Amino acid sequence: MSDLLNKASLVVIPSGYKEDTVYSVVPSDGSGDLSFTRASNGTRINSAGLVEVTPWNLVQYSEDFSNAYWSKDVGASVDSNVATAPNGTTTADRLNFAGAGQAVYTIQSFGGENTFSVYLKGEGANIGKQIYLEVGVTSTVTLTGEWQRFEVVANSAASVAIKRNTSGQASAVLAWGIQMNIGALKPYFPTTDRLNVPRLTYQNGGGGCPSLLLEKQSTNALTYSEDFTQSDWPKQNTIVTANATTSPDGTQNADKLIANTTNARHLIYQAITTPNTHTFTTYAKAGENSFLIMRLDTDTPEVKNWFNLSNGTVGTSQGGSPTITSVGNGWYRCSMQYTPSTLSNIYAVLYTAKTDGVEGFAGNDSDGTYIWGAQLEASSYPTSYIPTTSASATRVADACFKTGISSLIGQSQGTFFVDANIINPESPNGNVHILMVGTTTERITIYTSNSGTTINTDGLGGGGYVPISGALTLGRNKIAVAYANNDVAFYVNGNLIGTRTTATIPSSMSQVDVGGNYTYANYIGLNTYNEVVFFKTRLTNAELASLTTI
Repeated sequence: MSDLLNKASLVVIPSGYKEDTVYSVVPSDGSGDLSFTRASNGTRINSAGLVEVTPWNLVQYSEDFSNAYWSKDVGASVDSNVATAPNGTTTADRLNFAGAGQAVYTIQSFGGENTFSVYLKGEGANIGKQIYLEVGVTSTVTLTGEWQRFEVVANSAASVAIKRNTSGQASAVLAWGIQMNIGALKPYFPTTDRLNVPRLTYQNGGGGCPSLLLEKQSTNALTYSEDFTQSDWPKQNTIVTANATTSPDGTQNADKLIANTTNARHLIYQAITTPNTHTFTTYAKAGENSFLIMRLDTDTPEVKNWFNLSNGTVGTSQGGSPTITSVGNGWYRCSMQYTPSTLSNIYAVLYTAKTDGVEGFAGNDSDGTYIWGAQLEASSYPTSYIPTTSASATRVADACFKTGISSLIGQSQGTFFVDANIINPESPNGNVHILMVGTTTERITIYTSNSGTTINTDGLGGGGYVPISGALTLGRNKIAVAYANNDVAFYVNGNLIGTRTTATIPSSMSQVDVGGNYTYANYIGLNTYNEVVFFKTRLTNAELASLTTI
């Protein structure tokens, strides 16, 4: 493989990224970097195995205090890019305060355990003077003539502010790299609007090498997905204790469903109106009670499943294709599906339970089950977690692409290779792109179809395609397509699965779309990408077999 990579014109191994960009390894001058858009937040599994909002820096414009996102009290002002920042660039701003009580701030609420941090430096007469950092709590810091990263731990905040509180404090301060992140202090991550950040995700449990997560748009219809004490979650014979234990995001914000002493069912629920197929998921952990029951219904019929949180198995099942997946530290992500027959309220219900197959029992006002991160989405499979508060939230489809790179794509001949984990192939029309090279009119495309067990290419010779049944399975696949005029070969996992001897290669290919075609966002499914490689020559069949062997 390493010898073959020396021949490659473009190599993307997800490791380096920033807003709007996934870096290429080859070429290393930036000409092969892929553009990335999502226009929303998203979550991933980080290297420690924790669910994490991407990016972890929850404030916008972390190096631009002149942006309108940062409000300025009357008398406060910002001089942009006036000093060398800790990273060696001239991007540090000077915050000026004409009088006491003035601040540069943003109004943004944060709940749970958070850490605020910012790099500050004094100049001239302001060296040795103090400045306030306010994030729900107030911290007084003393400026020096060197850059210092200050941090403040806060359990909740309605705003983030740098402030001169009295006339004796600093009248100006150099500032750069402001951050608020969930949990303990994390490495600094620069932000602008925070939206188009690629998600490099790890397997459950963390560790190993990351892969690039690309998936369709989805909406979590449930409100207060992490706060089951809210009235949005009506309770029946149930007590909810907030922040009872550490959740899958690593902070103490998971709630506990506790059964009261009534001999009955002990549950909470929400209802939404929809005619769609829905997937219901939640994270759950055994407390004194070992079972979680999940139910979806429109009064009748209903689907209901018992999940054994002591051994990670599905117990009694009454439909809905239930699954349970360990995510570490005793937590499981439980899921099930439901399709209502008519437009009606869907009830998403969560119970604490003691015994498989049994709903009702008399509790003791203390024993229960831990839950966190509930989600109900119009999908036939679970997507990554979408946090909500007082309203539903939507994660927009990921798009990873590059235009104007004909110099890196073989034209009359070439090869492209994808190492991807195919998680689910759903799309509205049954087709999901894995990789597309070229345009919508002249292209070579690998895509799954319907059940996810077919590989096709199209665009060869004006719209033809070659279906190869049984080539792809859910899970990891290494796929290569080698092409030249009248000489096309398809390899999957070390095996030749098809050839085409009548094919006219598109005359000009200058665009790459990884995952869903960014022109047609609905073609995206749910895949993670370990590697994408391009060659400007048609590799030999022996090289293709070597390249794709797992």
